[in-house]
Amino acid sequence: VKKRNLKNIETVIPNTEIQVKIKYKNKSADGAINAVGYEYGKISNTIPKEGKGVWFSKQDETKELAIIGSNIAEKLFKNENPLNKTISVNSKNIKVIGIAEKKGGGFSGGNLDDTVYVPLEVGFSLTGNRKIMSFIIKAKNKDEIDLIKKQTEKIMLKKFDKDAFSVVDQSQILSSINSILGTLTLAEKSACAKQSAPPPEQYFFSF
Repeated sequence: VKKRNLKNIETVIPNTEIQVKIKYKNKSADGAINAVGYEYGKISNTIPKEGKGVWFSKQDETKELAIIGSNIAEKLFKNENPLNKTISVNSKNIKVIGIAEKKGGGFSGGNLDDTVYVPLEVGFSLTGNRKIMSFIIKAKNKDEIDLIKKQTEKIMLKKFDKDAFSVVDQSQILSSINSILGTLTLAEKSACAKQSAPPPEQYFFSF
C-alpha cells in the first residue's frame, strides 16, 4: 500500500512486530519490538514522557534508537535513568532515547507498556526480513474513510486472496472509546498488530 496509490489520505505508515527478550546488563525482560515508520508516534498519540519529547525523525530511520514502554523501563532500569543507555535485542545494541507514556492494553490483548519502539529499518534488521505486518493509513477526514477503504481493498486484492487480509472498523472493536470513532483497521488475519487508540478527530486505517 503506497500513498500515491490512494486519494484523500495524509500518510501511510508501515509497521512490523516481533516478540523478543530485551536485555540490559544482567537483567532481561520479555516484550515486543514494534518497528514503525517515523510518523507513527504523532498519529498514534504515543509520545515519550521522557527524552526527546518527539518521535523518531525521518533522519533517524536507519539509526539504532528506541523508545521503551514504561514496564520495560521499570523491569530493566528500576531507579536508574534509561535515557542514553544501551539495551540489547537479538545481539543488536540499541540506544534508548525516550520512555513512552503508560498505555495499558492494546487492540490485540497485549500490554503496550511492554513494547519497545524502533525505526522500521532497525526492525527489518532484527527480523531478518522485510515483511510488513500492518499499515496505518490516515485519512484527511472521516467522510473519506469508506472511499479509502474500497480503494485499499482493491489494491490488496491485486496481490492477495480476499481471505489473506481483513478490514475492521475500529469503532466496532472499541466502540466505548469516543476517541476512536470514525476509524478503520485493516489487519492481516494471521498477525494483527497492537495499536494504541488514536487521538480525537484523527481518522485511520491500519493494515
